[in-house]
Amino acid sequence: MLNVLLFILSALSYSKSTSSIHPFYISVSEINYNVESKRMELSVKIFTDDFENTLQKVYGHSINLTIPKDTSLRDQMVASYIQNNLVLSINNKSCTINYLGIEKEEEAVWCYFESEPCEFPVALQIKNTLLYQHVEGQINIMHVRVGNQRKSLKVDQPASIANFNF
Repeated sequence: MLNVLLFILSALSYSKSTSSIHPFYISVSEINYNVESKRMELSVKIFTDDFENTLQKVYGHSINLTIPKDTSLRDQMVASYIQNNLVLSINNKSCTINYLGIEKEEEAVWCYFESEPCEFPVALQIKNTLLYQHVEGQINIMHVRVGNQRKSLKVDQPASIANFNF
């Protein structure tokens, strides 16, 4: 009987200690082509803890994304990381994205970018390796809207390339 009681107590303490850990690793990118400005507009949602851990691994020091000690350092790290791990090619031409800002939403952050003006995307290739440095099993979902067409794809680590045709 004592063994059963000890098992139940240890199971309860384990489930309580892991309740804040999410069982999957995912990012979601919303990418829209703005016909008027001729720019790609990107919104990237990432779990805050995973993103902070990844930035620490990549840059060698910890950062609090939602309450940073140094906002400009946070913005520099976020911009550099996403620009290097979410790479767009439109109609076989590389497309630079510029950082606009970040905001918190519950246990995640949204990071915002937009491209330089570019031609209407007939073919869009995205290389998405967001958080691949943090854990195995990362899933990156991309929703792309060009004109009145919306398409979605996902890449599961180690795959990283998504091709969209409009």
